[in-house]
Amino acid sequence: MQGGSLSRVFRYLLRVGSVILLVISVVMLLVTCMTVVMFSSNQQVVPRFGGYYLYLQETDELEPDIAKNSLVFAREANNTSLMPGNKVLCYLADGRLALRFIYKVEVNEDGSTSYFPGTAVDQGHDLAIPRTNIFAICEWYSREAYSFIRFVDTSMGLLIVCGGVAALAVVSIIVFIRSFLHK
Repeated sequence: MQGGSLSRVFRYLLRVGSVILLVISVVMLLVTCMTVVMFSSNQQVVPRFGGYYLYLQETDELEPDIAKNSLVFAREANNTSLMPGNKVLCYLADGRLALRFIYKVEVNEDGSTSYFPGTAVDQGHDLAIPRTNIFAICEWYSREAYSFIRFVDTSMGLLIVCGGVAALAVVSIIVFIRSFLHK
């Protein structure tokens, strides 16, 4: 009697474990597909997910605060007051999308506010960024997420991830079915 109940518990645990593995593999596949779709388009359009803008920082302009080759998570900055030290996503005067460090904020005579990026200091002149061009404040970054995005952005990386996820799904389905066959 004791051996039979242990066998039933073991089969039950196999079923639960295989369902959990199947759910994990489906979630991984969805995340991979979303990543490919979100980051394969024009870099001038910043993808949004979970209330954050997701920006691929590929330069070392803001190191050590934000590392080169990082995925930057930035929240919307519409009603947020900006101050020196903020790292912001903005559109530059030439229309390019960029990540900038604000080193100076000045109130002009007409009451408007000017935001000066740290890169203006290096260039020897002040290039103010209008508030309307600043749309997000950077909160944190991940080099690992950047590496994953760049990995699945290649054909081989996408094949490896999808193949691994598919193999995990097949194994979990086989284990689930076999747990019903053996008594």
